Amino acid sequence: MDNARWARINEIFDQVVAADRVQRPALLRDLAGGDHALVAEVEELVVAADRTNGLLDELPLEVLGSGWSAPLPPGRTLVDRTLGAYRVTREIGRGGMGVVYEGVRVDNQFNQRVAIKSLGVGLDRPELHWRFKRERQILAGLSHPNIAALYDGGTTEDGIPYLVMEFVPGMPIDEWCDTRQLFIAQRLDLFRQVCDAIQFAHGKLVVHRDLKPGNVLVTADGVVKVLDFGIAKLLTPDPESGQASDVTREGLAPLTTGYASPEQARGEDVTVAADVYSLGVILYRLLTGASPYDVTGKSAGEVLSILSTRPPRALREVITEGSARERGLDNARRLQVMLSGELEAIVLMTLRKEPERRYASAEALSQDLLRYLKGQPVHAQPDTLSYRVRKFVQRQRAIVAATAVAILALVGATVFSLQSASRAREEARRATIMAEYLRAIVGAADPSHYSTFRSGRSDVMLSEVLDSTLARVERDLVNEPRVRADMYWTLGNAFRVFNKHAVAAQLLDSARILHSQTLGDQSLDVARDIHYGALLYQETGRSDLAIDGLRDALARYRRMPAPPDTEVTDVLVSLGQVLGVGLQQHQEGLALLREAEGRERSRVAPRWALLGTAQAAQGSTLLSGTDVAATDSAFARAVESYRHDSTRTRGELAFTLLNWGTAIGRRGDHWRAAALKREGLRTMQQIYGPTHSLTAVFQQRLGEELVQLDSLSAARQVMDSAIAIQETLAPRNYLEFGVGLRLLGAVERKAGNLAAAERHLTRARTMLDSMGNVRTVPEIGIHTEFSRLWEAHNRTEPARQELERAYAMARERLGPGHLLTRTTIGHLAAFAARHGDPERAAALRKDSAAMTSNSK
Repeated sequence: MDNARWARINEIFDQVVAADRVQRPALLRDLAGGDHALVAEVEELVVAADRTNGLLDELPLEVLGSGWSAPLPPGRTLVDRTLGAYRVTREIGRGGMGVVYEGVRVDNQFNQRVAIKSLGVGLDRPELHWRFKRERQILAGLSHPNIAALYDGGTTEDGIPYLVMEFVPGMPIDEWCDTRQLFIAQRLDLFRQVCDAIQFAHGKLVVHRDLKPGNVLVTADGVVKVLDFGIAKLLTPDPESGQASDVTREGLAPLTTGYASPEQARGEDVTVAADVYSLGVILYRLLTGASPYDVTGKSAGEVLSILSTRPPRALREVITEGSARERGLDNARRLQVMLSGELEAIVLMTLRKEPERRYASAEALSQDLLRYLKGQPVHAQPDTLSYRVRKFVQRQRAIVAATAVAILALVGATVFSLQSASRAREEARRATIMAEYLRAIVGAADPSHYSTFRSGRSDVMLSEVLDSTLARVERDLVNEPRVRADMYWTLGNAFRVFNKHAVAAQLLDSARILHSQTLGDQSLDVARDIHYGALLYQETGRSDLAIDGLRDALARYRRMPAPPDTEVTDVLVSLGQVLGVGLQQHQEGLALLREAEGRERSRVAPRWALLGTAQAAQGSTLLSGTDVAATDSAFARAVESYRHDSTRTRGELAFTLLNWGTAIGRRGDHWRAAALKREGLRTMQQIYGPTHSLTAVFQQRLGEELVQLDSLSAARQVMDSAIAIQETLAPRNYLEFGVGLRLLGAVERKAGNLAAAERHLTRARTMLDSMGNVRTVPEIGIHTEFSRLWEAHNRTEPARQELERAYAMARERLGPGHLLTRTTIGHLAAFAARHGDPERAAALRKDSAAMTSNSK
């Protein structure tokens, strides 16, 4: 049986098993379209599902969302089995094609509850494994704080595929809002998290296709989690079949009645517009407590007719006294007034029959809701003169009362008002062009090559796709300057991510020029072009250009009537990093990073990764200063933030633990430093394995503390492992290799093996010298370690010269206030005291005290 046949069986089964039992026979015959063999095959699956009929506990229902409706019977089960690092603890429930269990992590790394999804009893045939494989492929590319994470996956010894996923103890978004009687504004803020998640998925060329409240859960602390990408569509080909990775190449798409778009119900090819439609249905329910269409008890044909021809019910028609109370209002009339006008226009724009006339993206929908919340004109509202007068008066009452000049200014802006009336339609048209264009072109790419491209292996295919895409943009979109600008921006960032910096810079600059010509120099798109061009400069070490671009972008964002929150915070973090960490301009860098942290903390659901980055950058900025408490506090806050979303930020968490350990080690607390670095190393090994280059880096940093603790055996062990990894890398990272050799030299020196120590240090110095450019901190380390080696050989003068060079280099390149400068002058003072020069030692200590005082 081919995949297309199985796909159709799966699709129809999912709908039939979810329907009322009385309606199932007619629905199945309708969906099968006269295919009697298909009816028999689906009936067999439905009977098997009915054998496991029952009820779920309340918590698993909240965890899993809809589609999991019955506990499993006794018999074969995964309960009490160990799957990799996880032990299955209990059965939660089952759905059309799968079984879900609760599990716990048992490898002693950390405590973690998980949901484990596998094929059900009697359904683990080889033909069905492809669906799990596809879902795993999709989830592996979706790392976002509002998308339930994939942790692991594999196949049991008896051939059952399984996925280990994030356990989400939450409630469907509509129930969560109703039980807390959230106001309309609070519901909109929460819903915008859903838009963020779906926009991220769309950016990865993934369409969810089954958005509904049961697949959008909210945790106790108000964080949205989008679940169940099991029937999602990839806009890229299946690596085995070469066809679109889509379970609906034949027949009707899997859909949940009432939430599917008209084109989805007709079985047509879907784009991101289908998800925008489903978001609109969810928004309709959040605002009113009802659905836009009454399809209860309707056949599939009737549902299709309703979705395709009838307008959605007006929001005021479905509001009840109960729905008003659930939204914190005392009567239905007040809710009807609140939902009339702009909010209804926004909802109805998402529910338009024609995909091209809906919002261009989930982000466009979210931004219009933000405009509504801020009292600004929304794009879904017809821009009549009376409308703009009303909005102007609402926002500028004092000015209007003071002078009639404001009315003249408003009339002068009417031209813009008339132009913006069609903006939403133009955005929808552009989005359709881009979606179809990207799907046709990027459809040649295999997303599994992403990780290998990033690591520098097997990058030919993806490189060719990007190049051919760019060529087609240049050829085909000559008469679409706005779309071409958007494509330049998209491709520029793709090339940037994959380290093709020259092409990326050219594309981002071209995007800026075209956006300026089509939208105006002060538009949001131009600001974003400048922003991301600056990130490119930051990544390539051109700090001066990065700072100029980031400052320009920040100023542009702040000047906008509704400054984009996400972009402002992102720029604050990037600019703070460049100034505070890169250039040691501590005061301004810290101010920017603290502002970013404050902005992010004020959100209902902070983006933990961004918040952690702002906090970790503060710690790194403070690293060379003397404010110990502030440094520790910043790193501790960062670790806490990253652990809120540890499945997606494990890399950031590992580096933060490393840097925190470095800060503590420089203060002499090497035991605590080693403990933090060891935890960072374990985290890095979990991510990349025992032989990755970053594992070697973390081993070396742990070795630094072990050397200081005189734990020479342990230090030699981790350093030997690190050097062995460095020896295998191609191309070699000479900087880290040199650092590793220096540390190994220190181990041998302390162990009394001076000849071996000299060999390692000489090789380390040769490697660093071969790099050509300035590497201040490693060079200072080499000078200091050679000084210790010569002193152990009783060669006092060479030892003093090496230490003098280290101090001069630190003072010149890092400045007198830097922690490493103060540390090095301390070493020099101690050396002078040991070798009979107390006056020199006293003078150096006096200079050191002055440096410390001035750095506070």
